[in-house]
Amino acid sequence: MSPSLLEVKQLSKTFPVKSGLLGRTKHHLQAVNQVSLKVEANQTLGLVGESGSGKSTLARLILQLIEPTHGTVHFEGNLLQGASYKEKIHQRKGMQMIFQDPLDSLNARWNISQLVAEPLLIQKHKNPKEIDHLVDQALERVGIPTQYKSRYPHELSGGQRQRVGIARALILKPRLILADEPVSALDVSVQAQILNLLQELQKDTGVSFLFIAHDIHVIRFMSDRIAVMYMGRIVEIGSKEAVTDRATHPYTLGLWGSVPSLKPKSQGMKTIPGEVPSLIHIPSGCAFHPRCPIAQDSCKLSIPALEQVGEDHFVACPLAQ
Repeated sequence: MSPSLLEVKQLSKTFPVKSGLLGRTKHHLQAVNQVSLKVEANQTLGLVGESGSGKSTLARLILQLIEPTHGTVHFEGNLLQGASYKEKIHQRKGMQMIFQDPLDSLNARWNISQLVAEPLLIQKHKNPKEIDHLVDQALERVGIPTQYKSRYPHELSGGQRQRVGIARALILKPRLILADEPVSALDVSVQAQILNLLQELQKDTGVSFLFIAHDIHVIRFMSDRIAVMYMGRIVEIGSKEAVTDRATHPYTLGLWGSVPSLKPKSQGMKTIPGEVPSLIHIPSGCAFHPRCPIAQDSCKLSIPALEQVGEDHFVACPLAQ
């Protein structure tokens, strides 16, 4: 059996929190805590959770933009940790990222042609005619006229800038794209255009996505499988149908209940009570217990593991099973 395109095992990241004139470490911030997940070829795994749950940090750990404290990342069966700089450059040819804010992620001093061509130059493509041809292909694929190549990011709309970011991610023909909140900074009508574009690109190229968002309805539209993240941990994961239609974790139900809908809510909370605790002082046991409507004293004692509750459906809550 061939390995998964991406396999993350027990991935964790702790950041030191320093203070004082001497910059001594006073606390540790647990941004990602023992996360395991897989992404198969030609599949979209949606990663959803509130702001500060560790989603973007996880994406940067997968890309090796920051080093994990613990755990491993395999891409196409190859271990990414411990690779040399040259090896990482080669590995990243197969993995690209679309960032949340297209204006911040694009160098304002470069024109569109330079921005889209940058990955080719990093990968040592030296033929100017070939580079220009590939840039034209990438822009046409995402619906940007080639006559825009000499323009700069500030001369484009938000949707056009995000299309440029997608073209830049696609130009190396990656197997996996990590899309970090790619539509959250866009108007609703433009969001729909970008989401449809990503789905069309997946059909045409077979690229896989790790799609990160806080809007669970966007996640449902885009994903084949969904992982729900809370305070650095996966609390529910499974097929789209399982996590949306048969969600059982109180946090997942709260996410569904918190999103405005024209349909009456038949399950879950209308809102998630309370505030997200500090990642420096994570509650004992299940981190969600201070906000959970079904929490018991036992929830404070131990961290629940993911347990299978159905076909391709895992939940980290013994009370919800």
